[in-house]
Amino acid sequence: MEIVISKIVTGILVIAFLMAVLLVWFFIHKAKSRERLLLIEKGMDVTKLNNGVRQFPKFQFPWLKIGILVFCSALGLIIGVSLFWYTEMFNPGLFFFAFAGIGMILAHYIDKPKKQDNKDG
Repeated sequence: MEIVISKIVTGILVIAFLMAVLLVWFFIHKAKSRERLLLIEKGMDVTKLNNGVRQFPKFQFPWLKIGILVFCSALGLIIGVSLFWYTEMFNPGLFFFAFAGIGMILAHYIDKPKKQDNKDG
């Protein structure tokens, strides 16, 4: 009984921590947005809003590639484990790595930037 209560309390604490982080991010984002809107309404230049703070280069996280890789790896693991349970002939790790490789190849070709066909000039 004590173990169940401790697991429940731990779960509640983790959820409360995640909610607190989410709320802090939300209110900071909302305050910055409100500040930007007020500056626009007053006619001020919002391009110099950072006040000399160094801007980092634009970085886009490759969510599509990671999603394809995780999906294919999980699919390979599911297929490998289910075949291992029913036939006991196949190694689940082989399916995992085979499907992960297929996922990497798919992610490379799907997320590849499109080349422009019509060039200026």
